[in-house]
Amino acid sequence: MSFSDRRLVRLETSSDEALPHPPASPRSDRRLLDTPWLGEFAALAAICLLALNSGLYNLFPPMGWVDPGLYIFNFLNPAQNIADYGANYHSTRIPFIFLGWLSYRVFEPVLAQQMLANLCYLIGLASLLCVARASIARPALRLVFVLAIALSPIWVRCFVEGYVDGLAIAFALLGIAAALSKRLDGSEAVRGPAAGAAAAFAVATHPVPGVFASAAIFMIFIAGATGWRRLSIALLGAFCGGLASLVFLGLVSSWLGGPFLFLLPSAETGARGLNASGSSFVLPLSAWVHEGPRAILAPLALVVVMAAALLRRGVGPDRRVYGLLLVSCLALGIVALAEVHQRGPLQFRFYASYLLVIFIPFCALLVGAGRDANSRKDAALAAALALLLLLIWRWDASVSFDVVWALLLGGCLLTLIAFALRRARMGLLAAVSVLSLAVVTDGELAKTLTVNNPAKPRLQAQFAARIHDAVIAAGVSDQRIVTWFNRESAERATSSRAVSSYRLYFAGTTYKFSLFDGATASMGWDLTSLGFEMPKPEGALYRQLAMLAKRPTAAVLLCIDAAECRRGALQLALEPSLIVSERLTTRIEIPDLPIVHLVIIEMASRPRPATRPS
Repeated sequence: MSFSDRRLVRLETSSDEALPHPPASPRSDRRLLDTPWLGEFAALAAICLLALNSGLYNLFPPMGWVDPGLYIFNFLNPAQNIADYGANYHSTRIPFIFLGWLSYRVFEPVLAQQMLANLCYLIGLASLLCVARASIARPALRLVFVLAIALSPIWVRCFVEGYVDGLAIAFALLGIAAALSKRLDGSEAVRGPAAGAAAAFAVATHPVPGVFASAAIFMIFIAGATGWRRLSIALLGAFCGGLASLVFLGLVSSWLGGPFLFLLPSAETGARGLNASGSSFVLPLSAWVHEGPRAILAPLALVVVMAAALLRRGVGPDRRVYGLLLVSCLALGIVALAEVHQRGPLQFRFYASYLLVIFIPFCALLVGAGRDANSRKDAALAAALALLLLLIWRWDASVSFDVVWALLLGGCLLTLIAFALRRARMGLLAAVSVLSLAVVTDGELAKTLTVNNPAKPRLQAQFAARIHDAVIAAGVSDQRIVTWFNRESAERATSSRAVSSYRLYFAGTTYKFSLFDGATASMGWDLTSLGFEMPKPEGALYRQLAMLAKRPTAAVLLCIDAAECRRGALQLALEPSLIVSERLTTRIEIPDLPIVHLVIIEMASRPRPATRPS
């Protein structure tokens, strides 16, 4: 070979080395990358809905927890409730209120709650798929990622407890996915309005994930800007999309009987939560964190943020991820400061779950940046995840929490190492293992599963439905309904394996809310209560009596002992300002529940005698 030939071979070799190597199966990858969104969503929905309704998960709120019932109260008659009691925190979550109102208009109450959980879960599944498609190129790995998160009990819990956190997280993820996506024609004129609209829906559902999503979208556009013109188009589009969504939701609120400026009532609640009174619900960190593995969400979110920061260009070559990194670091810093100042964001499972808005996008980015992806290994990962979840769900609850926390923190460290080395499968497996172990060892999160859980929260929904049926049978469904029961005797009589109570710490006292609290929450709870110590008269009784002039009112008395209801009815009859008439006396009998006696009494103000002229 001559010198010129050798030089030619050397040049060809060096030029070949400079070029990026093509994927192993470009034809297969190209075909898979063109998989339509709707086809992937249909396949995921079929699998996930089958699992969701298989009996493995509880699809109803925990017994005694009143917040879901207060939302149901507004699902049933939002216009009349707002007219009677004004717009408040629970009546102005317009996206959630509208979906619940629609579900309860179509189905009977027990089925309506189950259908609402399925509907919100589907919206969450769509958000997961959008996040995955924005970050993970391989369809097989993308589907495994979505299934691993969507079937995790910590994700399912967000949608089945009748609270707004799941829907708010879903809208926030949709906004972040739109800002990160390269599939929306690559145009800021499309991505901006889509991201802004989703962020507005998130803010309208709950401000915490909504504000985070709005800040993240803004910084993503700033960091990824390639020119002032494109940046201006993106930001203006996001603003217009958000404003249009808020106007639309304001019209929906007005149609449901609420205020057009529906965000204003929540501002007062938010301010109250930030001042000293908001800390009345918060325990010191040392009092709950040892037996509250749900707090692992904070270290796990920090781990994926650190891994993404280490890789940087590997997970976001167009720099948009830098904006998400900055906002996520600020958010985690705020969470840490809030815990230091005892504001308790991690104490409550529904607030801790908002860290998923940080964890999920970064986890998807890191999985998409992995170097170990192929279809066979993806299938092996799916099998490993299924086996792991089955093993974890059989966890022995007697194991010390010191061991639990050691395993959780070890899993976080393994997640960081695996993602930093671009071992996507190992990182995803470790992260999902941490989430699953946290669920089965956390007393509150474990209620999502039916495994080793004798409580039957469906009984509370059936009990509430029977109370509403009795109100209709008594012919007072068009009247304002108030409730009265004795919490202590109800909690004592309904304590069983199938019936649990809900404990709430407030201002140094731990309250035990019973089945009666959870059921009557769907009738307004403290807004419509005559008190919780029947037949003892309380200030609440006289506040309700002062409202008799506004609307005809009927009282629903609940008790385990019929004599207690008779004493309550007698107390109302002895009130000098009242005219009472008994409309219905019946018993509610549901398997696994004690027999409950119910009395409905119609109340009216006694006219004052006319004054005689002197």
